[in-house]
Amino acid sequence: KMHLATVGYDLPDEPDSRGCYGTSNGIEFWERDRRMIPLHVSHTFDAGLTGKDLVLGSGVEGLTVVTDLCFSRNTDQPTRWVLATKGQCQLVGRKVKIGCEIPGLVPKLLKDAAILIADYEVVQLEGSEEQAIDEKLCDVLLCVTETGRSLARAGLKVFPGCEKLLVSTPQIISKPCLEVE
Repeated sequence: KMHLATVGYDLPDEPDSRGCYGTSNGIEFWERDRRMIPLHVSHTFDAGLTGKDLVLGSGVEGLTVVTDLCFSRNTDQPTRWVLATKGQCQLVGRKVKIGCEIPGLVPKLLKDAAILIADYEVVQLEGSEEQAIDEKLCDVLLCVTETGRSLARAGLKVFPGCEKLLVSTPQIISKPCLEVE
């Protein structure tokens, strides 16, 4: 919202009960779950703001990237997807449980990873991913981080070569038929 105000779109502090912020400069603004935005843009809305990782993980094809922006929740840096674990983790000769908030990203990011995990099962995680290994939900974690501090606090180490499996920035996406000036 702060970034929209900087470029001239003044919106109220909170949306109404339907998630609508109203109209500013002829554009209607709605708030939706960030993971659902690619689906909403492909069916309902003309454009949306969400993360590159969420577009990739959604499996929705054919959206147009209008622009990439460079900020994240706490910094002006992009986020990055990493593969991490705690202690020693045997990755060969057994099925590895990989915890991830966006399961659709796992096969896409592992195919270019510096380590080979041939046999794995994806466990969908919702929040507090850093505790999932301690809670025996998974063996390794494919997660997004800005600074890496929460991973370090949880005692997690990123596998060498898996420090930037995907660099993600917010993107404005649109329907392919939308003309953007």
